[in-house]
Amino acid sequence: MNKKVLSGVLAGITLLSIHSSAKAAQITNSAKINQIVTNNGKQMNIMYESKTEMTSGTKLVGSLFSKIADSKIGASLPTSYIPSFKSKLTVKNQTASGKDTYECWANALVSAYEAYNYATNSNLQGKEYSARHVNYFSNNVFKDQTLTKNAYNRDAKTAEGGTSAMALNYSVSGNGPVLESDMPSTGAITGINYSELKTKNGTQENLNDYIAFPSIYKKVLYTGEIQYYNQYNYNSDVFSSQISNIDTYRNTIKQQIKTNGGVMANIFQVDGDKDVYVPQIEMNGKIAPPNHAILIVGWDDDYYPSNDNIQVPNGRTWRNKGAYIALNSYGKDDYYDGYIYISYDDFFVEQAMTGITRASEPTYSNVYLHDELGCTSEYTLSGTSASVVNVFDRTTQDSEKLLQIGIPSFKAQKAKVYYTETFGQKGYPVNFKLLKENVDLTYGYTSVDLSNINLTKDKFAICVTYISEGGEASIPIEMPKNNLISLGSTYDYATANQGESYLVYTDTTTGAFDYTQSTYSFQDLKYQSIYLDGGIRAYTKQENAPTPTDDTITSTAYKIKNNIITRVPVNTTIAQFKNGITASQTYTIVDKNGNEVKNNLVRTGYKVKVGTKEYIISVVSDISGSGTDEYARALDLAKMRAHLVELKGSILTGANLESADINGNGTVDIVDLLKLRELCVQ
Repeated sequence: MNKKVLSGVLAGITLLSIHSSAKAAQITNSAKINQIVTNNGKQMNIMYESKTEMTSGTKLVGSLFSKIADSKIGASLPTSYIPSFKSKLTVKNQTASGKDTYECWANALVSAYEAYNYATNSNLQGKEYSARHVNYFSNNVFKDQTLTKNAYNRDAKTAEGGTSAMALNYSVSGNGPVLESDMPSTGAITGINYSELKTKNGTQENLNDYIAFPSIYKKVLYTGEIQYYNQYNYNSDVFSSQISNIDTYRNTIKQQIKTNGGVMANIFQVDGDKDVYVPQIEMNGKIAPPNHAILIVGWDDDYYPSNDNIQVPNGRTWRNKGAYIALNSYGKDDYYDGYIYISYDDFFVEQAMTGITRASEPTYSNVYLHDELGCTSEYTLSGTSASVVNVFDRTTQDSEKLLQIGIPSFKAQKAKVYYTETFGQKGYPVNFKLLKENVDLTYGYTSVDLSNINLTKDKFAICVTYISEGGEASIPIEMPKNNLISLGSTYDYATANQGESYLVYTDTTTGAFDYTQSTYSFQDLKYQSIYLDGGIRAYTKQENAPTPTDDTITSTAYKIKNNIITRVPVNTTIAQFKNGITASQTYTIVDKNGNEVKNNLVRTGYKVKVGTKEYIISVVSDISGSGTDEYARALDLAKMRAHLVELKGSILTGANLESADINGNGTVDIVDLLKLRELCVQ
């Protein structure tokens, strides 16, 4: 048996609770923030202690179960289950190069896809996906020094590991998976150029739905008895909310395995020749967080550990029966042809389980979102419903079909979904139309399929009303790192901006939302002075979508038309600009004289050169391309006035015309002149 190096994997879905008591008209915030457990200076886990409805278990487990299979709780399940496709699954090996790549979390995701396709008889079965692509896409260090927008603060080369939350967010953001042949998960991790992430075949599957199972924690008594709890604090070793119906929960987990191929889970990987894991490892007098991710594909209720050296705390030998069967990622020479047994009573294995419940071939062209790093927190209100709006600027002038709305949730609740392309006073969306109601959400991610919804205007808004089935409504959010709340260094580059996400309501007393009303009240989604992003995603199909080439620039931050990159904010740095674009290959940015620019502010007239193509940059209000000093602003004003009076030889065109459209309504008029004068005064 080969020895294993501990994988530095963060545990499960990383969450933080934010609670606000509110009358919708005046929201006051109070935060409940849990401590971060660290191991050798690395963030390992953030405990999620908000309400999970696990006291009785009936409602939450029932909701999960209905999403997993059209069966009832208590449906007959075999005492043991090994999938018929076990021999067809590829056993990954994160140590094949002789050095651990710490890609267990990425291997768990791609193996989950592969198992799902076999279990559901998908026409995608047999495809093998790249864990290396998941790893590289979830880092922000590249050879060409490109920084992806809102990137996780991690370097894949330094073996920092990852989390199931990062892996799942990679998928629902439309970044993958891609074929193993496009980016082989072999050899040492040496780093790549950002352009190398753009593979020939691209994303192979759309992750429509996934679930996160309620956490189960265990306490080992001196008698050998196991007690089960739904909450545990690593810092104080305090358990709470004991669970009595453990078989009901495990049946739900087993049904997910049998119906959809597998469950991603975390364990504490220990060295030594043990064929079943039952660790409760202590560090500094406290139970250590998990450090390794696996994919559970089966179980055996009658399995006993065969090794008497398997220990639990205080030197007691563990002999309780029952274990999960998991696909590991250390090659076929590891344990049982690459599979391991993990006791039901393992302290960690049932703490952060997630599973794919619906995946399909992608049909979308674009994914609109604001939370590039995924939802890190939740925003709860005192009422039983809360409505959040995400406003998106479209990236194309072609018509798009709205195919799907993706909705995250940290609890079982209902949802209503609305949209609009109409914007009124102060730029707030109005005239919402109901798309779907009575949408069942579970703890996880749910997609709502749509048809015959055409988007034709420059921007659109999606509203989701979360309706709690017990307790407070919960809105998943991305919270930027700030001096008030630390999410660990992984989320250093999370950002949120004013005007992206709002709370919306029509009843100022209860905060309720009625889309049939003529007026709505809006409030920026904020925590104290920090803007937040809602986790709503919109998947669209672009009509007349261009065929990707090797010299393509795309962007979700700016608009691109006629090879002009427009709506670039004034005072944008080169680094910030690079974060807002995606190129099919290595590119350079040059000034008006053709000289490469690396450390300047972006100006109108600068060009992005990629392959044989050039894109001209248009910076809002920088009409002359001279910057923002006093002289430059005077020149901008003169050029706009000359354009408006149609002075011969002074009519603005191309990037300069786009720059003069200050308010972004598609025309240059007196309103733009007044706004430019305001900027000059500022």
